[in-house]
Amino acid sequence: MASRKRRRVAALALVSAAWWLMALFAGGDDARAAGWLPAVNVTPASATYSSPRLAMDDRGDLFATWVDTDGASAGHVQVSKRPVGGSWEDPETLDAKVDADFAAPDIAVDAAGNAVVVYSQDGATIRQARRLAGDSAFGDESPVPLGVAGPTNDFPRVAVNRRGDAVLAWRGFQMANPGVKVTVGSVTAPFGAPQQAYAPNTQPVSPPDVDINEAGDAAATWQTTPGSSVAIVAAYRPHGGTFQTTPDTLEGTSSVGLSDPEVAVDSQGRAVALFVRSAGDRIGARSRAAGVGTPWAVLPNPEVDVLGTGFLEVAFDAQDSAVGAWSGLSQVRVATRPAGGVFDSPPPDTLTDDQEVASSLAVDSSVLGTIALAWQRNASNTIRAAIRPPGGPFGAVATLTGPGRFGNAPDTAADQTGNAAAVWTDTDSAQGDPRIASAVYDATPPQIANVQVPPVANAGTPVAMAVDANDDWSTPAVVWDFGDETAPPGSGIQVNHTYASPGTYKVTITAVDSVGNVATTSRDIVVGTGEVVDPPTRGVDFNASQVSGTVLVSVPKNAPAERVLARPPVAHGAAAIR
Repeated sequence: MASRKRRRVAALALVSAAWWLMALFAGGDDARAAGWLPAVNVTPASATYSSPRLAMDDRGDLFATWVDTDGASAGHVQVSKRPVGGSWEDPETLDAKVDADFAAPDIAVDAAGNAVVVYSQDGATIRQARRLAGDSAFGDESPVPLGVAGPTNDFPRVAVNRRGDAVLAWRGFQMANPGVKVTVGSVTAPFGAPQQAYAPNTQPVSPPDVDINEAGDAAATWQTTPGSSVAIVAAYRPHGGTFQTTPDTLEGTSSVGLSDPEVAVDSQGRAVALFVRSAGDRIGARSRAAGVGTPWAVLPNPEVDVLGTGFLEVAFDAQDSAVGAWSGLSQVRVATRPAGGVFDSPPPDTLTDDQEVASSLAVDSSVLGTIALAWQRNASNTIRAAIRPPGGPFGAVATLTGPGRFGNAPDTAADQTGNAAAVWTDTDSAQGDPRIASAVYDATPPQIANVQVPPVANAGTPVAMAVDANDDWSTPAVVWDFGDETAPPGSGIQVNHTYASPGTYKVTITAVDSVGNVATTSRDIVVGTGEVVDPPTRGVDFNASQVSGTVLVSVPKNAPAERVLARPPVAHGAAAIR
């Protein structure tokens, strides 16, 4: 058996291998040290890009959309897919044959990889296009029925749950009055006419925010200005039902500026909305229980007297705790509200140092509970991000833009295994672009398969061993500890090792990917002396006879001891072999 010292050496070898590989791949880049892979280009640096949006399916496939103006006054909506572990496909222009101005795209995807893109055309029509799982491109785009037409239909926002239920909301006119229109449908089939059209006044409204949970409960929220007042309103839809006919007013006032409403729906159908209250620069918070006709309740402010509050985001984790994030006191700040509770006040989590004024926050969460947060750091115009794993706090903040690069308008997404991604407009005037860039957060370890370690071997004879190690985003490095205090350990997917003495050893195989995720497995190997002995002799080492089809084998009591001991041990006595 391997000694305790040998087991300790194996553990040390594993740890040292992980540190060695981390140092090798990290190279001082704080993004990799925090689990992020280096940024890659989604588009060539030959046009003007804006408004990127991102979605991620359960496998980790990425889907992105953005606007390409190509130096012209009109924009075109482009899309691309990056299969897990692969590269971004060449951008596909959805509306190349149409002479119009397309803007404000949004994208969503279900668990299986069915994707839908929505966007506005000339600020008057909402368009939609889909790419079903297994397809090589998006299908033909088509208009979304507007119901009662009006001069403005823009800023569409879409949300999809894992089974493919979809909800769409946009800013649209009902007759002569601006409001918000909402409809429900499927990620695999075109949206129908609006289920509800809310037109509360004759003043402009802000773009809506929308969310849907796995059961199909959905909510939308937006800011409006009825007369001389300002109001935050919301509409709710229970699963299997319809959106309410009249939106609820979460807060309405003529003296306090209200803006930037965001909403999220938990697994039970409960909703939380956050918005900015300009008086005192505080966060307004509201919640409602699931079901029809449930009123919104006022929650204590999660932030008190925080200057510069804004750029809100909110999402639910796997325990149905609401996680809110915003920019305040020159920091990115985070507060958590347990199900049925209240938000931390003041927030205990500040993700950045003082004087890091942030904007354009983006958040996404997975059913597993991973939350991905990205933002633009205004002082340096770089893109920063942090990941909150299930049941834990946010990890280290990473800078995703490379050296000398700048960025704005980030969006983020998370999948069901803990991986995440971000996309943004990457700019560098010295190189004469911008372009769309993305980065992946790798949370999953490599996969070890086809382990080939023979169960027995002989001392002094080389032993061949092999293994397969795979990872979605990088080629893992493989380190072997042979269990016999050998230093340094072996490396590579194929190795040879010679044991000096007999014994039972534990072979430990460690695979480490480019951001330091570790997978390990082990096998036992029994090493013998390798001595060759003569075969046993009948009448000397054993007796055998046959009786009625049964062979009786026995070792004589007077068999020479040296002959018995020279072979593998055999108990004296008799055995019947049929």
